[in-house]
Amino acid sequence: MVFYNSLHINYLSGHPPNRKIKGVFQMAYINFKDQWFQELRKVNWLVRERVEEKCRPFGITPEQGRVLNYLFTAGKTVNLTQLSQSLHVTKGNCSMFCRRLEKAGHITMSKNDRDARFIDVALTESGRTLIERMARQMESHPEQDVISPEDLEQILNGLKCLERYLQS
Repeated sequence: MVFYNSLHINYLSGHPPNRKIKGVFQMAYINFKDQWFQELRKVNWLVRERVEEKCRPFGITPEQGRVLNYLFTAGKTVNLTQLSQSLHVTKGNCSMFCRRLEKAGHITMSKNDRDARFIDVALTESGRTLIERMARQMESHPEQDVISPEDLEQILNGLKCLERYLQS
């Protein structure tokens, strides 16, 4: 049985935390905070490496790929503030990613017609073609066959649980 206690988890044989059983504490104590943080850092590093490997042949960074993907998925012009908030990056960083993509011809940036304080960002045909090529290339890799749909669902449920835990 597992008992949750702040940022720690105590694993016991069906008994509450710190309860003496026959004069002995029968528990293996795991510092959950350190363990989940280390695992998350490893996973984050692995994901980042994978994404960089996939973006490199197309001459873009993972961050630029996220911008292109967001614009492609949105299917419409988005203002820079909305884009930065949706990608969870600062407006300054988002602006830098976008300027580089604009220089490469993958997006356009223009002042909003109704409010000049806002910058509108839109995907160009070049950007659309690039993101479609990237999607086709990623679909053709066999790594998606390595993990079962059930395992994917379990991973997603675990991540949602972790998110709820961190927000509490």
